[in-house]
Amino acid sequence: MFKKLIALFLCILLSVSMLLYAVADEETEEEMLPYVDVGEDYWARPYIEQVTQLGLFYGTGDGTTFSPEIPMTRAMFVTVLGRLINIDAEQWPGAAAHRQFSDVMPDAWYAPYVLWAVRNGITSGTGNGDFSPNEDVTREQMAAFVSNLIMNLSYQITSLNETPNLQEFSDTGSIASWALDGVTILRITGILNGIDNGNGTFRYNPKGKASRAECSVVFSKLKQALVPPSEQELIAPTGISIVTPRVNINQHGSVSLYAEVTPVEAFNKSVSWSSSNSAIVDVVGAGATATLKWKSAGKAIITATTCNGLSATVEVTALENSNIAHAGESYNEKCIRIFGSYVADPRLVYQTYNQAAPHMKTIQVKTWDINSSGEKYTRTWSLTVHENIADTVEAIFEDLYALPSKPPVHSLGGFRIDGKSEHTVGLAIDINPDENPYVSPSGSVLVGKFFDPANSEYSFAVGGEVEQVFNKYGFTRGIYWRNGYKDYMHFSYFGT
Repeated sequence: MFKKLIALFLCILLSVSMLLYAVADEETEEEMLPYVDVGEDYWARPYIEQVTQLGLFYGTGDGTTFSPEIPMTRAMFVTVLGRLINIDAEQWPGAAAHRQFSDVMPDAWYAPYVLWAVRNGITSGTGNGDFSPNEDVTREQMAAFVSNLIMNLSYQITSLNETPNLQEFSDTGSIASWALDGVTILRITGILNGIDNGNGTFRYNPKGKASRAECSVVFSKLKQALVPPSEQELIAPTGISIVTPRVNINQHGSVSLYAEVTPVEAFNKSVSWSSSNSAIVDVVGAGATATLKWKSAGKAIITATTCNGLSATVEVTALENSNIAHAGESYNEKCIRIFGSYVADPRLVYQTYNQAAPHMKTIQVKTWDINSSGEKYTRTWSLTVHENIADTVEAIFEDLYALPSKPPVHSLGGFRIDGKSEHTVGLAIDINPDENPYVSPSGSVLVGKFFDPANSEYSFAVGGEVEQVFNKYGFTRGIYWRNGYKDYMHFSYFGT
């Protein structure tokens, strides 16, 4: 992304004489607004005067003060950013902003600008269905907002320096990765030169609050440096889809969602995300990817919306962990979940069918398969597993069935009396044994026929999406055994 950004603003270099900031002449001096707290020798006075004349900033209180040292809030910043590029606030109804963020009132002066900024991927909420409009903007957040505007709205930016400023800030290592591109833009173009360390180097102070005076400098220079999109016709988004149509989240867990915007040539593919009930599932994200976080048990609808109002939804079920296993459980936790107490070897808890059968449960699961015409179709299987892992297995197959690739299954097995094996206790599942064989340490096939994920959809790649789904619920594929044998078909809860 950094190379794209560098190309973006270095592709146009206007002459320095056109871009150097000019202090107002006598004629405009008479038009300057008299801020009693901005003295004649105040370092940011020329910039404050300009942004006021441009209508980007207004005075505070009764209008006779500017309050240059107070921090800019998130609401202030997105409002000025919207004014900078002359958005039509009437096209962004405050009521829609309130529906997305409970702490943005429909009639708030900044509500249209919040909606515009979020819909265009410039910023996002702070979680729990909030935007936090009164939260102070940090210097690194400010830089990220600017770079997001440039990238998502097809702006170009020219340098205010005769030559780019390539000297990195001394505290670059403390700048968040998501803000680094924006900070680099501001530095190289001379829009924000940093704080002098007194030894020939400069620091950025990324976590510091961005004051109204500092933001005045940034917006004044941006007014000169930003080049709006060309007059060519821009292609608007025509569709949006969420890759995963249904999602389960374990207690205290999180998952990622991805939204695809079409066509590829769309001028703005940013996405805003919202949850129908952030008390159950919270969502954070302003780009194609969002992170969902479990809050409490229940269901919620997650909505992804393009800049021009197209939307797609996904139903999310937040599960209680009492019934659903998950990655990260210790051996002892697994023993307690299944058997109620610690056991030395889970494979030996039941020795006969009569001992095991009372603890087994038969469930119905759906998978995909391939018919003679090469088309995917739905199959329903009866699968017997341990009663205390049944809900987890159902969740596994729901996730597998929801995968866009529709992994096919033509053979499926669970509980069976199989000696020293997790199958004997209903904690192992075999899938497609012919194409996911059991092989010796030398590589010879002992059970099955071949393993060829590149040419057979029935063979599941090592570390691929099928394996990842099982891993998510604490199951391990039988290819990591210390004895060197590899069982590609075998997925088990204790990893044996």
